[in-house]
Amino acid sequence: MKKNIEEEITSEKLAELAGYSLYHFTRVFKDVTGVSPRHFLSALRIEAGKEKLIGPSYGSILKTLLDIGFKSFGTFSSKFKQFVGQSPKQFQNSAVKLHRFMNDYDEVNLEIPVSVKSPAVRCTPEVPVFFKGIIFVELFPRPIPDQELP
Repeated sequence: MKKNIEEEITSEKLAELAGYSLYHFTRVFKDVTGVSPRHFLSALRIEAGKEKLIGPSYGSILKTLLDIGFKSFGTFSSKFKQFVGQSPKQFQNSAVKLHRFMNDYDEVNLEIPVSVKSPAVRCTPEVPVFFKGIIFVELFPRPIPDQELP
């Protein structure tokens, strides 16, 4: 799916490639990922769209949606808002603001608060030695976040 994101990918084609019936493929896929193949593909496309919208050579929203396999602006926009919680343009604008804000903290060492109220989750991301930056971690109620923000 990732390698051919701009192609028309159907569950039928995926099942055929896997050598399963559509029903069996869909069931196994959902058991493994927690979501249907269509939902997973939409999430991949939205993630690719986010990267293109804020990447170094970002272009128009129309070019972005065509590059990631969407055929209609309306579908892309509504799916984007469903998965991200804001329109593609709002996301693009807020990403620019966030980038500027984060640049202010380029050399700041942020400490993790020691006292955390229960229930809590603690994690330690493992990153390459050369990694420099801030990592944001968030928990979602579903395997792929796709709910509008409150």
